[in-house]
Amino acid sequence: MPPLPRFRNAAVADIAAELRFAPKAAILRAVESAELLAGQVDASAAYPIDFVVFRLTGYRPDAAPDVILTGADLLADLGVLAEHLSHRANLTEADLSDASLGIDDLTRRWNVSRKTVERLRRQGLVGVRVRGERGRERTAFRVPAVEAFERAHAEALSGARAFTRLSHEQEHAIFEEARALREAHGWSLHGCARTLATTHGRGVETMRALLRRLDPERLVFPEPGPPDERLAGVFERALRRGIEPREIGERYGHPRRSVLRAAHITRITLLRDALRADGITQNATQVAAHTEPQADALRAALEAPSVRDATRPERPIALADLLAFMRERVVPVGIEERQRLLAISLLVAQANSILAAQSRAATPSPSALDTAETALRRASLLGALALRPHLRLILDTLEQGLARPLDEVRPAPLSDLLRRALRAAGAATLAIDPRHGGRLAAPVGLAAQRVVAAEGRAAHEPGRARARLPSDAPGFDWTHSLHAWQGILEPPQPVAAAILAMDDPDAHLLAARLGLERLAEARAELAQKGGTTPARLAARERRVLRAAWLGRGHDDPAPPPPSDARPVRFR
Repeated sequence: MPPLPRFRNAAVADIAAELRFAPKAAILRAVESAELLAGQVDASAAYPIDFVVFRLTGYRPDAAPDVILTGADLLADLGVLAEHLSHRANLTEADLSDASLGIDDLTRRWNVSRKTVERLRRQGLVGVRVRGERGRERTAFRVPAVEAFERAHAEALSGARAFTRLSHEQEHAIFEEARALREAHGWSLHGCARTLATTHGRGVETMRALLRRLDPERLVFPEPGPPDERLAGVFERALRRGIEPREIGERYGHPRRSVLRAAHITRITLLRDALRADGITQNATQVAAHTEPQADALRAALEAPSVRDATRPERPIALADLLAFMRERVVPVGIEERQRLLAISLLVAQANSILAAQSRAATPSPSALDTAETALRRASLLGALALRPHLRLILDTLEQGLARPLDEVRPAPLSDLLRRALRAAGAATLAIDPRHGGRLAAPVGLAAQRVVAAEGRAAHEPGRARARLPSDAPGFDWTHSLHAWQGILEPPQPVAAAILAMDDPDAHLLAARLGLERLAEARAELAQKGGTTPARLAARERRVLRAAWLGRGHDDPAPPPPSDARPVRFR
């Protein structure tokens, strides 16, 4: 038997852990409940974890974690849960109350492949592991569960049953068709695959894979294959600096759409890693951002005056000016703080949900990715506004931990200490749940205490002569230092300043989209206001962004190419 599959959601894994010592009868009831629930879950809906616990165990927890599961992930994990529980309970075929079928039985019953059966298991086909007479495990599917799955997925099973594999002769005939199309029209691999997919009723990617497999030497289609992870990273960094995708593709020998697709996939991966770095996982946030109640809550939160009219706070750059700014006493307004923290929670949940969905897509949607990026940019600005009244608390906590004023610390360790403290405070704005009450001051103060305890040694310097901080010591944009994703979504301070200094309508549009002065706007919204399309607006944004990077003193804004690639100069 293969290893036990992994859970998508840690909350469902916790349920399995809680049931691992349950008696066999209780586990059998939980497995049957999982089969029943799988037939009732809507893949496009969302379900709170306390509902799932109640349906599986009959127990309604008093204090369940604030976790909401997408229907698709829940369907996949119900089968995983049944496998884990049945394996730990050492179930045998005699323990099953009904007749069961194996995977080979299902392939014959539905006239599909084993791979198709495995794919259907992630869609709610629940199986268990049972031991035979010799102690060997096999996967079994109870007949009532199979029949219920057949009724719920009749159309999908009919389509899978009608699928036929191409014979060796058919594959070579299709390849000869592609060769003829290439010679007659000069079409690319993708163009030929798209035409053949329509002609033969197959998927475009199926045709692409077939043509590439039958042309291993790339004699007919010399176009390069998909860019590897390292090259995709180069594409993403080049686009981030305003380089045209067509120009990138020409330098690296890839079509424009391949450049964009690889860059978008890389960007999604970077953003998901950044969310995890800030303590945000798909289970720790309300990932049901696309459900109607969640969307209504987000719209209402964005309409609150303290959120709708938000503008970026002052950003002194010199370290001495930043310390003076942090010493100013600002009294927090409780209702405004709660409104902003609620909006942050909903915006991060929306972005996390979109990124999780797009990470499973073969070709990510640019509009969906832009929606997620806009939500994170808005969350960063609101986080800066929520933390503004608490900067004095952060500074006082650091000075108490060091037992000296911060303006007596050398610039390098001081800058590093402030960055770490602000990042910890930014994480506190994401961890707090405004719906359950509580103020931001306590978690921010604790975060600063932990930072000075762990990182304050480098700034303490016992026995060193105390000198005043130079007035011209360079600092940083504190509003840009709160969350890990800001380094991906927001340009560096000199580039942002160059964009704001431009007397160009396109620069104003780019500043609005990046949220350099006020709450960020999505590209689709700005395109509609300007009477253009998102694609054309993106090209205009790239022109401004490239000029801003060049204007900050760089000869070339392009990132360095991989060591095995030819040098590239973007002019």
